[in-house]
Amino acid sequence: MTTAIDVEEDADEETAAAKVLDRVKIMRVFDFVGVIEAIGEIRDELERPQAVPAESSPMPREPGMRRTVSKIGDSEDEDEEDMLFDSAAEAPEPALSPHVEPVTETVSEAPPERISSEESGPSNGKTGMIIIDNITHVLSPLMKTDYVQAHTLLTTSLRSLTHLTRTHSICTVLVNGAITPRPTPGGGPVEPPVQGPNAEPGSEQPQARALHRAEPEPHPSIFASNTARPALGRTFPFLVDVHVFVSCLPKGRRDAAVVYGGGGGGGRRAEMAEMVNAVEVLTDRFGERVGRWGAFRVGDEGVEVRGVF
Repeated sequence: MTTAIDVEEDADEETAAAKVLDRVKIMRVFDFVGVIEAIGEIRDELERPQAVPAESSPMPREPGMRRTVSKIGDSEDEDEEDMLFDSAAEAPEPALSPHVEPVTETVSEAPPERISSEESGPSNGKTGMIIIDNITHVLSPLMKTDYVQAHTLLTTSLRSLTHLTRTHSICTVLVNGAITPRPTPGGGPVEPPVQGPNAEPGSEQPQARALHRAEPEPHPSIFASNTARPALGRTFPFLVDVHVFVSCLPKGRRDAAVVYGGGGGGGRRAEMAEMVNAVEVLTDRFGERVGRWGAFRVGDEGVEVRGVF
């Protein structure tokens, strides 16, 4: 890390952290419209042409137009010329100005400023990164008021962000929150409403019909104990290249028994269980990595990978 950001090896942690933060640009937004505007600013900054002065990149000079440049004559030369042409009978040509003789010189116009393709290239050998944290917070209010409009804005903006990411070789990370669905009373499926013997078909309440027709969504995680789901639902995975799910789970069977076991297993006993972070690939647009997962821990020495499967 220190080599990548040009930090001296003997530099202290504060100096290294300050060096890293100098390369980070934080843009605060308060709604999804602000996110779209921030993406537009990043696009304008990346696609803005950077002019390079002509002196820094010499180019062959082409012959240009010819023009007349006035040259101031010397006083001694003027006296000698007066003596030589004093006896001339022809009328002198009208002079441009006193003590001035016309001189013809070939000049070429300076080449215009050249746009350096290296400077305006996608990344100049460096990989940029965009992190949007958290996209759920700014999109949830729109989802509650107007779901169709929120879905349209999300689809349009993420397609534009995808084009920007691929054009300029950027690693873009969208942080999507996770929610835990509320369990149904009794833990079982919703039963159809009880109707009287004279009830006509379809006379049940609309809300009851919706509950009866609703089918449970497939569980996204490969771990049965992980009941959380991505907050943005089914649309979001189809708008990204790779959709990963990060969760904190017990490391082994004994740890799971301590965390999820009954009989008052919470409290101090649950704190004794060893937990690890799991990363699962839910969807993958370009490969066959769906279902693969890995475990890691974050400690004092950084990230420690426990295994990839």
